[in-house]
Amino acid sequence: MTDQLREISQAEVAAEGHLQGLGSYAEPDWQAFMQWIRVVHDYLALADAGEPPPEDVWRDGLHQLGEARRQLANNADVVIRQHIEARTAGLAGAQHDLTAVIAALEDVQGAIHDAEEAEHLSHLVLKLKDLAEFAHEPSLGHAWHVVHGEKADSLIEQGIGNLGQYQVLTTLAAHGFASVEELHRRVATANAQVTEAAQALHYELQMHDEARKYAEWPAFG
Repeated sequence: MTDQLREISQAEVAAEGHLQGLGSYAEPDWQAFMQWIRVVHDYLALADAGEPPPEDVWRDGLHQLGEARRQLANNADVVIRQHIEARTAGLAGAQHDLTAVIAALEDVQGAIHDAEEAEHLSHLVLKLKDLAEFAHEPSLGHAWHVVHGEKADSLIEQGIGNLGQYQVLTTLAAHGFASVEELHRRVATANAQVTEAAQALHYELQMHDEARKYAEWPAFG
């Protein structure tokens, strides 16, 4: 039984580094968790010295540590999910602007006769659709793609920078954009908002996954 208790104790203690990131979301629970980490560290040291604590004492300490871990993870996840929900709600304006810009640019594509300009615009529309989809329903994998994938900044310059033909301006006006400059400003602002949110959400969605993992790991006993 001592070997089993040692193995389980080592697994619990090894989780400390992974749980440290959750501590900032639930400081009192982190402190309670660390108290039991130190207790189980002491039990392991005693066992290594050939003087393990009584089995019932060790079992109880492991159980208390497991419960402290689960409480830390659960309470941290409550705060993390609040952050995620707030950031997602904050993307509503950016999603609205992106949807309007995409509709305008898709109509503009029909008014462009230069093949190179049309290609640039097509790439931009695809990227903006990707950003709008993320703004509507953020996920960890999609956040990583927004943060580390192709950036929209250069595509905005290539796709919008040379728009100016009369037909294009007429099409934009029909969608409520007074000028190419207004279109550029709104799409650049929405892009910046979504990219910034993706950077924060990428971390918080990772923390959410970690919190669920350690909350669902049953306490010993």
